[in-house]
Amino acid sequence: MRTELPEQQRYLRRQEELNADRYYGEESDFYYAYYYPVYEQRKGSPSGMCVFILDRWALEGTIRNIIKDHSAALLLSDSKALDLAFYSSGTIPAGKRMEDLRRDPDIIYREGNWQQGIRSAAAVSIDGNAEGVRAAVNLFRFATIISALLLGILVFFSYYQLARPIRRLTQFIDRAVTHPDDRLNLERKDEIGVVASSLDHMLDEDQKMIRQITEGKILLYEQKLARERMEILAYRNQINPHFLYNTLSCIRDMALFHDDDDIADITMALSDIFRYAVKGSNIVQVRDEVQYIQKYAKIMDYRFMGKILIETDVAEEAMSLPMIRFFLQPLVENSVFHGLGSSLEQGFVNVGITVLDDRMQIYVRDNGKGMNRETLEKLRKQMESPDPEAGIGMSNIAQRLRLFYRNDYSFTIESEEGKGTLIKISLPCRMAVEDAEKTEGT
Repeated sequence: MRTELPEQQRYLRRQEELNADRYYGEESDFYYAYYYPVYEQRKGSPSGMCVFILDRWALEGTIRNIIKDHSAALLLSDSKALDLAFYSSGTIPAGKRMEDLRRDPDIIYREGNWQQGIRSAAAVSIDGNAEGVRAAVNLFRFATIISALLLGILVFFSYYQLARPIRRLTQFIDRAVTHPDDRLNLERKDEIGVVASSLDHMLDEDQKMIRQITEGKILLYEQKLARERMEILAYRNQINPHFLYNTLSCIRDMALFHDDDDIADITMALSDIFRYAVKGSNIVQVRDEVQYIQKYAKIMDYRFMGKILIETDVAEEAMSLPMIRFFLQPLVENSVFHGLGSSLEQGFVNVGITVLDDRMQIYVRDNGKGMNRETLEKLRKQMESPDPEAGIGMSNIAQRLRLFYRNDYSFTIESEEGKGTLIKISLPCRMAVEDAEKTEGT
């Protein structure tokens, strides 16, 4: 649309300028005009100017963006008191003019400075914008409550999942010295659970090592006692055995010369027993021990005039297995003197050895007077905790079993008063040769 400048605007500007006027004579509306002077390069004076015409109503979009959703109104006016642009939103009533809003006590009214013949005025509703403030305050309060709740949950989680287990670990470590058998047993999969499990495992290994050291000390103590006993026995046996053998052989020859076979047999049996007694090794074969029992049985047969019968029933596969020397004789002797010696009836002692599941099963049975419950319990306790000072009886047998077989043996005693006694022993078929030699050496 073509137009001509109003008469009052027809002059050359020397600087940029913005004003409003009726640029279209056939219309009564005002329009903005922006004047931009054009200068010559050489003379430095304006040689013309550019004029840009702007519809004033086009400013309403900009005003809307400024106000947005606030309860407010914005007015642009020029120096001629003309309303160039006006827009209101929110709780501002439609149809209200800026002059009306200016006199309203619930409205905050402010005017701007004149800028190139244009001035802005703004009116803000106090109550209308307070709703947004109250909503923001409520939102802030809600956010504060949620934050406090989350903080409380975080503190609770930190205490029960981190601080409390760590404190328990610290207390456990402090009392571990006085309570070495206690364990944490924490069922956790995190790092604290790994630390607790490692600590329990370390204490288990420590307890295991302490038990091994203790058992080693006990074994050394028992070996020391065994060595002292062997030394005492050596002192007792310092009589020249050849002198004893020659004397017994002389008695046997004299008995044969006088045709007394019984004296010859018992003398020969006694000589064999003494030869076996001074034999050097503590470890013999089952065959040797059985032969010794048979010699002993011959002497007991003469002594009790055939009233006590001692028999051996040994499997052939057990004959070559290793056995502690003088192991069977104390068992047989207990049956003879404690079970049968005071009886007037015919008595028997049966010694049996079999092999089952790579273990040697030994039993000694008699039909003697047996034992009452109190005596049997006392003997069982003595076998469980052998006394080194108890002599060469049942306690000594238990001590020697522990010394040569560690805990890999079983020893049970069954007895009924008036019906006899049964002793059962289970041993491994193969004795640890290295351990046996070390024990023998000590």
